[in-house]
Amino acid sequence: DDSEDKARRALTQALWQIRRALPDGAILTVGDTIQLDGTHIQRDVAAFDSLMADTLTAESLTPQLAAQLADGVALYRADLLNDLYDDWVYLPREQRRERFLRALELLAAWEKQNGRFPAALDIILKLTQADPLRESAQREALRLYAALNRPQAARRHYDQFRRYLHAEMGLPPDPQTQQLANAIANAAQEETAVYLPANATSTAYALSDTTHMPLIGRELERSQLIVQLNHLSQGQGGLIFLSGAPGVGKSRLLQELSRDAEWRGLVVGWGNGRELDAAPPYALFREALGELLTPLRWQQLRALLDDYWLHLAQPLLMNAEQGTRLTDYSLRAADHDHLEALSRLLLAIGQLRPLLLILDDVQWGDTASLEAIIYLSHRLRQQPLLVVLAFRSIEARADTAVWQSLNTLDAAGPRLRLSLEPLTPEATAEFISQGLGLRQEAPLFSQSLFAETQGSPLLLLESLRLLHDEGLLYRNERGEWRTPYDNATSDYAELRLTPASPAAPPLLERRLQQLPAAAQHTLQLAAVMGRDVQFGWLLAATEQPQAAALAALGLLVQRQFLQETPHAYRFSHDKIREAAYAQMSPEQRVIYHGAIAAVMAGDTHSRGGDVAQIAYHYRMGERWSEALYYTLQAAEQAHDLHALTAALDSYALARQILEEHHPLDTAEANEMLYRILVARQPLLFFSGQTAQQAAELADLRQLAAQLPDPALQADALLKEADYRARVRADSDTAVSLAQQVLELAQQHNLPRRAAEAWGVIGDARQVQGAFQESAAALQQAAALQEASGDNPQALTAVYSQLLYAERLNGRWAEGKALAEKLLALAEQMGDPMAQGNAHVAIARFYTDQSNHVASAAAFEMAVGFFQRIGARLNEARALANLGYSHWALRHYAQAIEMQEDALLIFHELDNQKSILLSYLNLATLYDEVGQTAQGAAYTAQGLALARQLGLQNYELALQIVQAQALVSQGALAEGAAILDAVTPLVAVEEELHTRADYWLVRGMWLVGNGRYPEAISAYVQAADLFAQEEYTDFVTAVRSFQALALWQMGEQAPALSLSATAVAALEESPGGEFIPEIYWHHAQICAQSAADSTTSAHYVEKAYAALTEQAASLPESTWMEAFWARPVYQAIRTAWEGQRVQRVQVWLPKLETAKVGRTAVSQLIAIEWTPDHPDDAQIANKVARRRQQIARLLSEAEVQGARATIAALAEALDSSQPTIKRDLAALR
Repeated sequence: DDSEDKARRALTQALWQIRRALPDGAILTVGDTIQLDGTHIQRDVAAFDSLMADTLTAESLTPQLAAQLADGVALYRADLLNDLYDDWVYLPREQRRERFLRALELLAAWEKQNGRFPAALDIILKLTQADPLRESAQREALRLYAALNRPQAARRHYDQFRRYLHAEMGLPPDPQTQQLANAIANAAQEETAVYLPANATSTAYALSDTTHMPLIGRELERSQLIVQLNHLSQGQGGLIFLSGAPGVGKSRLLQELSRDAEWRGLVVGWGNGRELDAAPPYALFREALGELLTPLRWQQLRALLDDYWLHLAQPLLMNAEQGTRLTDYSLRAADHDHLEALSRLLLAIGQLRPLLLILDDVQWGDTASLEAIIYLSHRLRQQPLLVVLAFRSIEARADTAVWQSLNTLDAAGPRLRLSLEPLTPEATAEFISQGLGLRQEAPLFSQSLFAETQGSPLLLLESLRLLHDEGLLYRNERGEWRTPYDNATSDYAELRLTPASPAAPPLLERRLQQLPAAAQHTLQLAAVMGRDVQFGWLLAATEQPQAAALAALGLLVQRQFLQETPHAYRFSHDKIREAAYAQMSPEQRVIYHGAIAAVMAGDTHSRGGDVAQIAYHYRMGERWSEALYYTLQAAEQAHDLHALTAALDSYALARQILEEHHPLDTAEANEMLYRILVARQPLLFFSGQTAQQAAELADLRQLAAQLPDPALQADALLKEADYRARVRADSDTAVSLAQQVLELAQQHNLPRRAAEAWGVIGDARQVQGAFQESAAALQQAAALQEASGDNPQALTAVYSQLLYAERLNGRWAEGKALAEKLLALAEQMGDPMAQGNAHVAIARFYTDQSNHVASAAAFEMAVGFFQRIGARLNEARALANLGYSHWALRHYAQAIEMQEDALLIFHELDNQKSILLSYLNLATLYDEVGQTAQGAAYTAQGLALARQLGLQNYELALQIVQAQALVSQGALAEGAAILDAVTPLVAVEEELHTRADYWLVRGMWLVGNGRYPEAISAYVQAADLFAQEEYTDFVTAVRSFQALALWQMGEQAPALSLSATAVAALEESPGGEFIPEIYWHHAQICAQSAADSTTSAHYVEKAYAALTEQAASLPESTWMEAFWARPVYQAIRTAWEGQRVQRVQVWLPKLETAKVGRTAVSQLIAIEWTPDHPDDAQIANKVARRRQQIARLLSEAEVQGARATIAALAEALDSSQPTIKRDLAALR
């Protein structure tokens, strides 16, 4: 409204004020445009918007996002342009205000999640100041005061809020806020649980929804659980056992625990075991994670996990399509990867936000879920994942598999074991008071119900409901609960609830009898379906009109038989479902099961994930054709998911249906039984049930003889041949069976079966030691597989077998060509697992040739492929082998690092045997480099584990390692004690390498005691055993030790010959065993030979050079002293120092100076001369020796840019100048 002149003056004044407040250059003026320069100033609004942009939409906070939120909150000092009232500013002002308030809520939740309650309270109080009418924030402040044990502060805060609300709005606080404040004020003791449930005494929870009924009689257990939640908030998870009888209140306590966890910002997953024999594999985890694995969560997990693990885990948890059937080879390759994938997924969810995983009714848990829990349990302690297992004690003990699983988990050391007992009489009285919302206590009534129910919460609830249903418990006109006997009874004996006679129905059955017929029918049909009742299935299966079914469901919910959940109905307790199911006649159950099965089978949406349930209902409904079909589908689904036990059980059920109920004609039944027996063979093998495998093989072969298809007959023979070779080690029978397959294949043109038969023959011949025949058979198999070209996986397997045969035959050129074909095929397949396995096969091929450089390179390639797909077990094995290769090259730092890395993964996977092997390797490695304390620690751990696992061969190997360490250090008596103790065990030990190690160490001990003939005998045995194992590096080393013993006996010639052979073998390729010792032995032997004494110094140099190279590869420079302390290494160093060349420094004229006259000091330079050299001693003639010295000194002077003078030469060689002149003339 002002004039233009006045507006210009106001603008000028405003710009002057702004320029005074801002730095120079902050205002840009271009023509008529005036604006702020963003490069010189920060706009708090823009910065706030930027900080809030990503954080407010995130599903969960990370430390980085929380810090970002805190920065944004710090910027918000007041509402946007608070003194401006123009219309345009209202919307952006309110938008930013809401962002600020939401940020405060998120930050408070983040602090709670991390257990920082004081910080959370500070933030919530800031939120209540910014928005006093936000009642949810006021309640959160009260809870936080309670969590910090500050009830008086909570009361003051509530009173202030109540007065403010009355003054501003004329309203009281919400009932929920009032109840919370009352609960805090009435707390008679320190409240350890943070979440305080409502205390609405006017509500009859027992007759409505018990979810919000206060938790009674479980204060101690709840406080113990909350301690574990606080640990979880700090990233420390674990395992908790919660046991008790049915109806004792386990699930109710877990509901409260879930709410406590959610209040702290933790993620909660809840899975239940199914009481019906119909659970699909991993059912506990499927239910627990179903709601958590949102599309956003999968995106987050992709940032934490390799695709390999995600792809492997998805089918375990979701209704994925049926996968490819696992062959014997793929089962072996997969190993425990499916369990590893599930474990990694759970741990990754915990990394996003600490995860509480509640698994209830574990007594009904499926075997695959139990195996997964056991696999996971060893990693929980230092991970943000807390697993609670709740189970009925009696039912769990009755199921052998479940109880064994729980015992295994108990051995791992749960953080907490809780066993719930029934309520005490005092708690029972409170339970009844709260359950009915009594205004005053009813002691006689409570005592009567306690006597009837023994304090079981379930029976208490059902008793109150039964009395109410029968009209014996009712409200009077004043709203008070009454019974007809209140004025006349002394103990309420008239309200007898337990049966007075065996013929009287029990409590739950009495309640069921109170229902109308339509409701009973509906509840019985629901009981057939299980604990969770799908509404659509129930309506489709019932014979009642929909209106009647809906009315019945409403009544069942009203009377607390069923509860409504977001997705289905659910029985309020399993015991109610069991009672309803027991009430039916067997004929009625059959009808209902059949009806439910038909409905489920017709639901295409559910059919893939519920085949186990459909199969169960068809079996219980005695619809045998459909039962057979779906039972086989359930078996195949379990097979695909690596749930071997579940698959075996389903296949067994299918066979039982075939043989007892005959749903198919004879020909079809025989083919179906054949299919079942074939499918069970690899499952029986991998689950260790070899006796059952043998029995079923006999059935399979007998059945195949009745079938008209020769291909099936050949397959049966191949299965038996595989069993004979792999399980029974009966190679002759395996070959005989394979030859029968070859005859069938030739008669009926079955090239694939012929290829498999040749493969069996090749394997069997390898076991028999007929390596040439093995290679020939495998070449036949490879040719047939190449000709078919339709099974690259089988071809890679044959190539790997053939490569091993070529290694055993020493056909290195053929083996190398085959290795290249194997690698090319693996690359063509594009399968990283196949490529990794190909590199492993190639690496082993190079190891056999003692080509450790090439072997290390191949193992390193294999590690890369296995890491790429996350194949942890394969990675660990390749790392261990890579460590061996570096060890053979005496690259100690890399060898130790690789072995330690492998051990970590083996621990992670709980692969006990591999852990034990790593202990053995590391004990030997650390002893070799002089770190005897670390070596002894690994030896002790290894011995303890070997004894725990009952693996005597590993125990023996570790004891030999102990003895070798002692003998190497010169502790001969201590070493002998161990060797003598294990000698009887060595005589019966089957492991050739262990026996060879024993004889090697025994030989060293015998040499140390001067018993050389016995030592030679020990070395001969060691060399022979190492040769049988194709350990050429060890054969070379043992020959050297044997040569030294011969020399010490005075057998110079054979000692020199054998030692020279060992040195030659050592120098064929880099690496080897006992490298410095081999050179040192040869140096000592050569020193005593007139013909070879000149080479002794040379091999001392080599021995010392090998030692210094090994010392340089130590992981720590501080290890040097201990490394060199071994007696043999000290001897090598002493010898080397004794023959070191002594160099002297002299001043000589520069090369370009004149040869006559005095030389100026400025023309002199300092050089080093070698007057004496060990080689000089080999020249007997004194004159010739001096002239060689002169020639060397002249050459050394010239190389260093100096001119040797006669005087300097004479002084250096302690000769006269005329003598030097004569020698120089002779040299010219």
